[in-house]
Amino acid sequence: MVEAAGAQPVHTGYVEVLRASLAQAPAGQLGDALSRPLCDLAASLLSDLPFRFVREAVALLHAAALGAAAAAQSALLAHAACAGFFAQALQHANREVRHTSLELLGLLAPEVSGVSNGAIDEVVRGCALPRLCELIEMGQGRDGPAVAEVLRALCRNAAGAAACRKAGLSARLCALSPRARQGAAGQAVSEVLLRMGFLGGTSELGGRLSALAPREAASGVVAETPPLFADAAMAWPDGRRVWLHRALLAARCPRWGRLIETGELCAALGGQDPTRELHPDVAFVRGEARGEARGGGGTEAAARGGARTAGGERRIPARAACEIRVPGCGGPVEEAGVHVCWLCPRAAAELAPEAVALLYRLVACGGAEFEFELGGASAALLGGLARAAARLGMRELLLAPPCDAAGHATLGADLAMLAWADAEGGCVGRPGGGVAGGGVACGGLHADIVFELSDGPLAAHRCLLAATSEYFCRMLAWNAAAAPRCTARVAVGGACCSAFRALLLFLYSGSVNTVPRAAAGSGDATAGGEPPLATRAKRLTLGATDAYELSSLATRYMLPALAAEARGMMRDALTPAEVAPLLCRAQAECEADALQMVFGWAVEHFEEVTHGICV
Repeated sequence: MVEAAGAQPVHTGYVEVLRASLAQAPAGQLGDALSRPLCDLAASLLSDLPFRFVREAVALLHAAALGAAAAAQSALLAHAACAGFFAQALQHANREVRHTSLELLGLLAPEVSGVSNGAIDEVVRGCALPRLCELIEMGQGRDGPAVAEVLRALCRNAAGAAACRKAGLSARLCALSPRARQGAAGQAVSEVLLRMGFLGGTSELGGRLSALAPREAASGVVAETPPLFADAAMAWPDGRRVWLHRALLAARCPRWGRLIETGELCAALGGQDPTRELHPDVAFVRGEARGEARGGGGTEAAARGGARTAGGERRIPARAACEIRVPGCGGPVEEAGVHVCWLCPRAAAELAPEAVALLYRLVACGGAEFEFELGGASAALLGGLARAAARLGMRELLLAPPCDAAGHATLGADLAMLAWADAEGGCVGRPGGGVAGGGVACGGLHADIVFELSDGPLAAHRCLLAATSEYFCRMLAWNAAAAPRCTARVAVGGACCSAFRALLLFLYSGSVNTVPRAAAGSGDATAGGEPPLATRAKRLTLGATDAYELSSLATRYMLPALAAEARGMMRDALTPAEVAPLLCRAQAECEADALQMVFGWAVEHFEEVTHGICV
């Protein structure tokens, strides 16, 4: 076929080599003998001959590789990658050539473990990583699963993951558009990034919240001094601790939060052994674990309820009894206002402090990163992350995209639930009822500051206020020095609950326009009578007067971005009847920006405003 198409001398030379290999191939080993000569022939045909001959050559190469032994496949992968075959074939103008070449790479990629460590960097660079990322970005349905498997295979062991990160794959995957990070493709990207040392993703809000999470997470050396307003901790028998904020756990990882409240570690994988290492195959990442917690059955139900003895005491079954206990106390304890859960030796063996600290950084900041080095240390850390995520119920959060298709950070949508209060139950609400001395009746929602407003009190969380606002950070730090564990009360003049709730929504989520995400486990049974998280998925709306109050609050608390959002909301909600009162109020309170905005709106709607005034 090649000779009939008018082949060049270089092509005929490869054909002669192929004929010689075919003649000398041992019986039953045609795949081993023909793979490399076919690869050279196909590479030479990619740009010179008609598509039908190129398709035939690539199909023959795929068939030969499919029948080759593992050692021959590793050799073919190294040869094809270093020769630039995949870089050319995956960019070919013919769709069948591209797809067959991608299937060939998917077949050979698992054999990267058979490539010598000295050559693995060059092999990975020759696997067309930029083109694979382009295919993910383009969202081609037929090639999407194949690309995902190729990336998983290349990063399956520590050497491959380190080589991919060195080749810039992590940076390219982090730069993918939010749309490309959704669904099955997004889960594959999250898994590959995890294997290269990246959890979640960065965001402006996450950067502001970074003070709430351990900084020395990768080394496992957690600071003895807790972050500001930390109200819980997990403690290991050797004295190491990971400091937590229960409000963040309630919003982002409610199962972990219930664990801290009850002091019992519920098994998350049912009958599956959660200690399986991340390499080469991870049950919890690939979703292959049978009997995962689905509410009501299996080992988790046993761990929650257990059996009761004749005396009425609860006994946790041995297979699920990975418990957090204080030696000699039988449960969590309060230490200077901090809810401390001590791990028993068995739980301490499964939950590595550095892995737990990384997972909590993902909870608090939306993303985390650790150094990935070639060797067993990184693989051990990944295995620890797998075990800890399984035990703490963090599989979904670990593999979730860092933002939705519109680019809104998942972290902000989760924390927005903490600022959304209504009759259905939210994390921020009006205090009262059942708490002596008029305290905050927020149960497990852990609000620890009350703002006294013109139309009633509103409860909030000091840790988030201090992390996202310099004004509140200084105010609350001074108050914490005097009474570190007492509920703070602050009187705010000239503000109503609706405007101040919008302020909290901005501080918690980064924008007043953030839509709270429905809590995945909002219907689950809760510990200690804790109400479910808010499930309303509706954008906050304010009237013009409330938006003006929000603008004033933003100016008072030095939040220019919030002031801009508030003025936009005020402009959208303004009516002719409100123009005169707001103009007088803005002038009296010296709110120049608001005054200019209202005056400009009145000029644009002159006839409606004058008609309203005359009436």
